[in-house]
Amino acid sequence: GDELHAGDPAANLGGGASLTQRVYPGGALACPHRGRQTKSAGPAHSGGCSLRPAGARPAPAHQTMQRHVIRDAQDIARIQALPYQAFMAHEHVHDALSQAARQFPTRAALTFIVDAELETPPRTWTYEDLLADVRRSANLFASLVPGEEPRVAMLLPAIAEAYLTLWGAEVAGVACPINYLLDAAHVAELIRASGANILVALGPNAELDIWSRAVGLQGACPGLRHILAVGGAPGHQDFVSALAVMPAQQLIRPIDRSPGR
Repeated sequence: GDELHAGDPAANLGGGASLTQRVYPGGALACPHRGRQTKSAGPAHSGGCSLRPAGARPAPAHQTMQRHVIRDAQDIARIQALPYQAFMAHEHVHDALSQAARQFPTRAALTFIVDAELETPPRTWTYEDLLADVRRSANLFASLVPGEEPRVAMLLPAIAEAYLTLWGAEVAGVACPINYLLDAAHVAELIRASGANILVALGPNAELDIWSRAVGLQGACPGLRHILAVGGAPGHQDFVSALAVMPAQQLIRPIDRSPGR
């Protein structure tokens, strides 16, 4: 139920901030969890990350982290011998988001500050909204490669759609975030190595040019069958528009819960 803030698209020119990295002035993004529940608190001022206590009813005992005292090497060995479940209640990001949506359905979970103008309202998702859009994202990816595992590469700054892409890809199949500052040849090599069959990239943008490297990747990556543009691009499907028509209550592709996933 905590709220975590990160930065906006044009503000993160230093290397694609994630939820646990420092971000720079110009915007804020807030969300509940990342991957396997890694969170960090930074300065609670403009340009930093901040974790805000939820102030809500406590989680059940089996979902709370326990305090461990470390005094010597024996304590470290004892803690390392504990199973993963002793530290993290959820083994899948969809389970964590579902729990948050049940416990805090109307609470603001993710807020994106569009620009520095006070008159511009921020975009906000409740936990219930966030879960719905993550499911829509997962269903979009599953619908693009029916019968296959969606393997989704990302070339996105820290905008709201980046987190919908990340978690939707994790729910549907595999997420492959790529540093958007790399050159096109390096990006293509990573896409081929990951076996990505879908790419979500920022469309043409006057402040941050990612699209010029993304648009030619299909020719260099035979397995890459779909490129979606956040914000739209000529000849390519707009990610946000495609998301809007997807179902949000049920997943098209069941979650793979096999060992090691």
